[in-house]
Amino acid sequence: MKTKHTTGLWTFSKQDSNMYSIDGSRSTPVAMINPFNRDWLSEDEIEANAKLIASAPELLKSLELAWSLLIKDEVQNTGVIRRAWNNTLMDQISNTIKKATE
Repeated sequence: MKTKHTTGLWTFSKQDSNMYSIDGSRSTPVAMINPFNRDWLSEDEIEANAKLIASAPELLKSLELAWSLLIKDEVQNTGVIRRAWNNTLMDQISNTIKKATE
């Protein structure tokens, strides 16, 4: 499958009062978060949204890995899911969730 989105890790940074920039791997701007009405969202919620958006490529990669392992296990009936779940896949999912939520 060909990737259409900006590839690589994304980062977020605070630009000014409650405005965040989401940048791609070569500091390429991907998105800006600038709530029109700051009364609707707290600063913590705005930052959490920026973190979640910035983690999107890693969330996608984790889901793609999980999917490929599920398909492989299904087709080959090898039990690879049980082994992977305890190691690589669990670590990747855990780290990605932490990045998006902490």
